[in-house]
Amino acid sequence: RERHWAQAIEKFKPLSASADSMGQTAMYQLGDCYLQTGDKRGALAAFRLCADAGFIPAQTEAATLLAARLAYELGYASEAGTPVTALLASFP
Repeated sequence: RERHWAQAIEKFKPLSASADSMGQTAMYQLGDCYLQTGDKRGALAAFRLCADAGFIPAQTEAATLLAARLAYELGYASEAGTPVTALLASFP
């Protein structure tokens, strides 16, 4: 199964440059793939890209929350608060 996640990661990575809803969805899926393999830093980067895209509000909201949680878990507490504040402002 690990091999399948690694293959999926390689397929989603090139889509990170796609500045549209497909790119946003790809980054969300990439973040999930990284979580499945235990790569929290990779997941954090993917979820941040997804959250910044903003094409699909539900994904923006979910990715922002996941990025904040991962930032906190990885010891970036000062970075975790900013997305939560933005999340509350954008999605009351």
